[in-house]
Amino acid sequence: MKRLFNILITIISLIIIILSLAFIVIEGRLLISLDWIIYDNNINGFIRYFFRFIIAIISLTIGLLEIINRFKNNNNLNYYLLISELSLVISSIIILINSANYIGQICLIVSSLLVVLKLFETNIIKRA
Repeated sequence: MKRLFNILITIISLIIIILSLAFIVIEGRLLISLDWIIYDNNINGFIRYFFRFIIAIISLTIGLLEIINRFKNNNNLNYYLLISELSLVISSIIILINSANYIGQICLIVSSLLVVLKLFETNIIKRA
């Protein structure tokens, strides 16, 4: 059972890494091409694009650290990753409210799956 959870969490982490790399490219291109200048308030447009870029970088970091933690199995890192994954779910809810084209739903489903699997894994391991 533990091996199944490791495989599932690794697969979901890889999906998060792929999605975050795609968003890093998209949002980075929008920042570099000065696409935020078309807004009435330039600073507001820059802040929007910049924070979406930061969320993508944080998601990439969480995915990479989760895969690294699968091999090292550090309890302190596991605790911090669970907290950061819960914050990823909260940011996915914010993205869900403010996005179009089902991007918010995809982010919410993937991040929620990761958190639920981690919670089940910690609960089953403590019982065994």
